[in-house]
Amino acid sequence: VQVCAADGSAFGSCTAQACFPGFNLQNGQCVPSSCAAGLTFQNGQCVDISGPDIVITQQPSNPTSDSNATVAFTVNDPSGVSETTCFFLDQAFPNCTSPFTQQNLPPGSYELEIRAKDSLGQQSIKKVPWVISTCISGETQSCSVQNGQGTKACLNDGSGFGSCVASSCDPGFFPFQNLCLDRTPPTLTINSQPPVTTSSTSATFTFSAVDNESGLKGFGCSLNGAPFTTCTSPKTVNVGTGTQRMSIIAFDNVHNTSRKDITWTVTAPQVDCQLKTISGISCNRWGFCTTPKLNICNLIPNLKPGDRFTITSDVSGSHWVYNSNTNIRSHTFTFGVAKTDTVSSQGSKRNVNSRVYDGNCLVHGVSQYQGKSSKSKNAAIRLTKAQAVCQ
Repeated sequence: VQVCAADGSAFGSCTAQACFPGFNLQNGQCVPSSCAAGLTFQNGQCVDISGPDIVITQQPSNPTSDSNATVAFTVNDPSGVSETTCFFLDQAFPNCTSPFTQQNLPPGSYELEIRAKDSLGQQSIKKVPWVISTCISGETQSCSVQNGQGTKACLNDGSGFGSCVASSCDPGFFPFQNLCLDRTPPTLTINSQPPVTTSSTSATFTFSAVDNESGLKGFGCSLNGAPFTTCTSPKTVNVGTGTQRMSIIAFDNVHNTSRKDITWTVTAPQVDCQLKTISGISCNRWGFCTTPKLNICNLIPNLKPGDRFTITSDVSGSHWVYNSNTNIRSHTFTFGVAKTDTVSSQGSKRNVNSRVYDGNCLVHGVSQYQGKSSKSKNAAIRLTKAQAVCQ
């Protein structure tokens, strides 16, 4: 109905009093009960204010191991669809229709973008992402590392497996990241060594080692705390008296080491106290001879200054008379102290300044004497026995 104006000049606007089916009376107007799909009620009518409706009806699994991809879709708009364009791998596909297919794609991440416009120029965009992978997240595979076994896990993007990580190793090796490391030192054996106590100042060591992991590289030796130097077996060292220590190490090709320490004590050499018979001296029955000098150091080894030794002379059968004052037949000497005997006149003979011991190693076996004619002659002091005087 229209109502006349108060001044009677004209009728007012028409106000709805009843509506056709599908419309509702609202504020004097007939308003549609609902708008068709894609339309929005605006200013008393259903209008198209959005781009086309893009619906994906088929797409690749994400992730997938299938190298072929198919994307199916529908595009609808109440105002009509004017164009549809697909974008894939930076390439535009105008007038794109469903389904969109690609084949033999390598592993990697992909995305299909679909753009559609309606007759009003309004645009809609729909994106379909997926990943072609050689594995699924969380999947693992067995793999081999040197001296052991490992596993490799699928990368987060499914594009492949990561590096092999050691999980179990051969005996003697331990897993560390992508390696099986040799942390087992060589087995070192000391095959021979000096006795715990010895008088020898020379010591020899023999040794060997095995390493079944990375292989034996060599040995090092250190005497009494000195820096280690490369050495081989056998190893001989010369030392003084006292406690000694030899340290031997064996090392493999990755620097694992084994060590053995050997201690021993070197005592002062002991003098041989046994009575020695002196041979090789030849004199006539009168005792006249030229007796060689006796090297007492060869006869009694290991003498040192202050040690005493006794020389016994046998002049039986000669006219050389034993003199108890000079102990000429049996005399004790001190090693390192020279000895010269002077024998007083005896009958027709007298001894003159006979040097018996030189203070080092030589004992003289001949004493010089002068007769009444003042001619010098040699009379033998026949050295027959020698013995160290041990305390």
